[in-house]
Amino acid sequence: MTPKCAARHLLSQQTGASPASRLASRLAFRLTSRRIVLPWTLRALAGLAVFLPLLTPSPVEAQESQRLHQVEAVRVQVGPTVDGRLDDAVWSEARVIDAFVQQEPMEGAAATERTEVRILYDDERIYFGIHAFD
Repeated sequence: MTPKCAARHLLSQQTGASPASRLASRLAFRLTSRRIVLPWTLRALAGLAVFLPLLTPSPVEAQESQRLHQVEAVRVQVGPTVDGRLDDAVWSEARVIDAFVQQEPMEGAAATERTEVRILYDDERIYFGIHAFD
């Protein structure tokens, strides 16, 4: 006999109890026996397990975003003077990279501040010229 059937059998065997109290006992048993109470931490982990896969990008999305962000550095014979300024003539040979988007707070939205990046290289070094506008 299963525990549930045994409990029902015991409830029906109660002596001196009115039919109404036996019915109330049976209903109370049914309501409490089916309720499963989980700690809040377990419920939170279960919720994360369900929704976490929805938050991660698919491999196709990851590949597409990598393609969007590939740039080419321009080879030069003589590198620019490294002085913190981008007024050296060699910087004009570099492609301007300015199609930046936000990561936070609105991922993918247009950048709120304009930024230009130029990349050059020679036989010995790679040069990054970054102009971050205010």
